Amino acid sequence: MPVANSIHHSNHIYNYFKSLKLGLILSDVYHNHLMTIMVSIFLCGYRGKTIDFAEVSCQHRTTTASHTKPSSQALHPIEAAYFHQSHLKGCQDYGHQVVSVMLSCNGIILNYAVILYDRSKSKIRIVQEIAEELPVAPVISYFLCDSWYTSAKVMDSFIRKGFYTIGALKTNRIIYPCGMRRKVSGFVLHLKKTDSDVSLVTVGGREFYVYRYEGKLALDKYQIRSRMGIQRYWLIMSLAHYMCCMHSGKYCTFEEGYRYFQEQIKTEQLMNLHSFIKSGASLEAVLEMVG
Repeated sequence: MPVANSIHHSNHIYNYFKSLKLGLILSDVYHNHLMTIMVSIFLCGYRGKTIDFAEVSCQHRTTTASHTKPSSQALHPIEAAYFHQSHLKGCQDYGHQVVSVMLSCNGIILNYAVILYDRSKSKIRIVQEIAEELPVAPVISYFLCDSWYTSAKVMDSFIRKGFYTIGALKTNRIIYPCGMRRKVSGFVLHLKKTDSDVSLVTVGGREFYVYRYEGKLALDKYQIRSRMGIQRYWLIMSLAHYMCCMHSGKYCTFEEGYRYFQEQIKTEQLMNLHSFIKSGASLEAVLEMVG
């Protein structure tokens, strides 16, 4: 490989891809393109945007930004995007929604599933299907979720696999203590810290009182247009996360793994640049190589 093109390549990442046997499922074209994407993620500090790919790749990339309404004049409109309520912005936004599940075991935390929500099925059903794919937990395990997924259907799906659900409840949620229909907001007014079902727990240095209830419940950084491209992007990000956490054959934090790859690639780039200069390259060529 010419030294001038080494910015698109990393022997360290190539060897890691080889250990994963990606060459058995990817052609050389896709393999090389994936290489440049990974180099862009680690080389300069990744910002979560596909513009970073273009800086180290000759491949074309089409991007767009978040909109308050879809563009009627776009030649290639964003696929599978629609209006949804952005809780972060507090208003309607035009873009994508995703259902993501992380798996944590013995201190190891990895991406398990990233699903594009496209209204063909409910988010509750998506999470149920993820639960159905899980093996039965060998020990007591927990499913942690926000208030959107604290529903009887989700809880039933996970308990069948040995996972107890820990989730928040909105104050307007209906519960049935002693068979009587009540809102959570009204029920909590009758709870006392000294009640047998109330416990004090500490989370992140903060103390909370929690109540054990058993009963019936009535419960954006990427910039890609195509649906397939979006899903591929998420898959690549999951691969990058896995590489960072498992590069040494045993688990480390994402931050530690990221710094490791960043240092390895920068070291390779410096060595290649040194070889390029020793080969008698012109100043213009050297400046072009370092960007």
